[in-house]
Amino acid sequence: MKTKAIIFDIDGTLWDITEELALVWSEIGSEITKLDYHFTKEELEQNMGKPLDQIVINLFPYADETELQKIYDTVTQNQCKLLAKYDLKKRLYDGVIDALNAIYLTNEYEIFLVSNCENNYMDLFIDSTRLGFYFVDTECHGNTRKSKKENIRMVLARNKIQKAIYVGDTLHDYAASKNAGIEFVHAK
Repeated sequence: MKTKAIIFDIDGTLWDITEELALVWSEIGSEITKLDYHFTKEELEQNMGKPLDQIVINLFPYADETELQKIYDTVTQNQCKLLAKYDLKKRLYDGVIDALNAIYLTNEYEIFLVSNCENNYMDLFIDSTRLGFYFVDTECHGNTRKSKKENIRMVLARNKIQKAIYVGDTLHDYAASKNAGIEFVHAK
């Protein structure tokens, strides 16, 4: 068993599907609230990495509690179905497949995924990119309802990892990795 690990975030680190997310979230929000939403890529980028319930509140400030809950439920249940119509594999950042392959071939590190996404979103990433075989274990907010820091710690513990780094793209990722007691690498 390897005791060294590289743990990756998904959005902003391995791929960028904010354009597709903006379209899907605009469609869902407009349908539920009857307001005309046209989110931009930039508006979605400002919210990436946060738990879904916080994103819903941030993007739909004029929605009432009932609408917010319905948006949350609809995103949880249907977002991935709506995103599946897009060719998301081409949204991987240049060099991601080469980097994962190089890490894998060194046979020195195990590779993991930890994200604040919902569990079906992580499944969408793995299924649409066909990169699942690289990842020994995954964890997300959607499975545990825990913070990224806690999910990192869970992955470390259950895989008996002694040394790890977290690769992410936000200040939140940095704080989570530091609070989990591991090093951080910023993906730009």
